[in-house]
Amino acid sequence: MEIQLEDTIHTTVKWPRPSHHSMKLNTDGSCIGESSGGGGVVRDSNGNCIMAFILPLGNGTSNTAEAKAFLFGLKWCIANGHIFTMVETDSLLLLNSILNLWSTPWRMRETVEEIRELILRHNIQITAIGKPTEWLTNLLLIVI
Repeated sequence: MEIQLEDTIHTTVKWPRPSHHSMKLNTDGSCIGESSGGGGVVRDSNGNCIMAFILPLGNGTSNTAEAKAFLFGLKWCIANGHIFTMVETDSLLLLNSILNLWSTPWRMRETVEEIRELILRHNIQITAIGKPTEWLTNLLLIVI
């Protein structure tokens, strides 16, 4: 796939660093047609990339892709000893479902319950951000 220069969009994205000696996981999910996928990146407090991933998830919704990408990244951080982790998501639905502020859609319920359990057990902080990286997930879905 060749991208012409005039087809590109330039966006300035500010990435707030986690506190010293901490890790931050940013995740995103997307759905085009019936094909869903997710991805994320783990960075240290200096902004260095520790790990990045993409997940082709097959049939699904953007919301389920958001939740599955979040869970995958969270499990990776925990399995690799990054317990002082901040996690950012651009999904207000996912964030509020995890925090029990909104009713969790049934398709996400099992994943959200597992996320809640891990966050409580490992004292992980989660926050919501805007949508500056959504274009990347959509591009990855097209490439996959």
